[in-house]
Amino acid sequence: MWFSSLSAFSVMVVRSEEADNGIRVFDSNSNPVGVSKAAGSKAIKETALSRATLFGTIAAFPPLLLALLKRVTLVQRNPMIIAPVQHISTAIIFVLMIPVSFSLFPQFGKNT
Repeated sequence: MWFSSLSAFSVMVVRSEEADNGIRVFDSNSNPVGVSKAAGSKAIKETALSRATLFGTIAAFPPLLLALLKRVTLVQRNPMIIAPVQHISTAIIFVLMIPVSFSLFPQFGKNT
């Protein structure tokens, strides 16, 4: 689970300039309005949260699945099944979670 925290921290460090200097803000007609530090901070927090969600789910789901599978008789008789199941479930969760993590927050924010 610390990998998801590290991923969120990485986003905050790499994109800290956006919080310090702000990001460009546009109106509904895509005309530049100015620069906003609040919008920059909000964008960084949302990006960090979406990355933490992506990697946190990937880190949490396969071990839970394997814990359940270890109770199944087939897996108990053939323990070599565990490694492929772990890798395949990690890949499937990654593929399924990418669109979810991208859609957690809107591409273009609005005034709140």
